[in-house]
Amino acid sequence: MLISMVVNFFVIAGMLFALAHLFPKDFELKKEGWIIATVALTLTQWLMGYLLGIPKFIMNVITLGLLTIVINWLANSFIFWVADKFSDNITAKSTKMIFIGGAALSFANWLATYIVAKIV
Repeated sequence: MLISMVVNFFVIAGMLFALAHLFPKDFELKKEGWIIATVALTLTQWLMGYLLGIPKFIMNVITLGLLTIVINWLANSFIFWVADKFSDNITAKSTKMIFIGGAALSFANWLATYIVAKIV
């Protein structure tokens, strides 16, 4: 689990820098607070993963896994919105950026899971 969180931390940090570089007008990442923002996103994703574990499993069984992508994207968009509202280190200037951030977090989760599977 520790390896997974460390890999997830670095992947999310890279994702935040990529978003700040790709969308300079819509997304702002304070250079001195990127570590705090990354830790907050990593821990929030870990907590939400446990809280949504059973409902996601039930939805996977009912929909044969088709809604997994949508549920993950919406949950990650919510996490990104919470990080935006309660942290001064991340600023998403539009709703569109919240949903793009949610998609980027979903991709970061997938990439971190893939990397951990190759390591372990």
